[in-house]
Amino acid sequence: MKDETIKSDIEETNKSSLGETLARIEKYILIGTKNVLNIDEASIVLGVTIRTLRKMVAEHTIPIYKPNQRALYFKKSDLEDWMLQNRVKPQSEIDSEVEAYCITH
Repeated sequence: MKDETIKSDIEETNKSSLGETLARIEKYILIGTKNVLNIDEASIVLGVTIRTLRKMVAEHTIPIYKPNQRALYFKKSDLEDWMLQNRVKPQSEIDSEVEAYCITH
């Protein structure tokens, strides 16, 4: 009897974990297909907490869309552009630029 209960509990836990995993995968797929994101989805794309994202919004660090006074929306392409700003050049690229500069000057 005890073994059956334990086995049943394990199966129920596995089903629960599988359900949660599927829900998370569905959410990621949905985010991948959308162009405009809400704050929850934007926090996932950026890899930050909602609290951090709200702070970034308050500091005008990140581009947002606010069609009414409450809702915040983010254009996925704006988020991607924001994440890719301030590129740091690799040393090989810096060396090439130095070499080109030395040749011309």
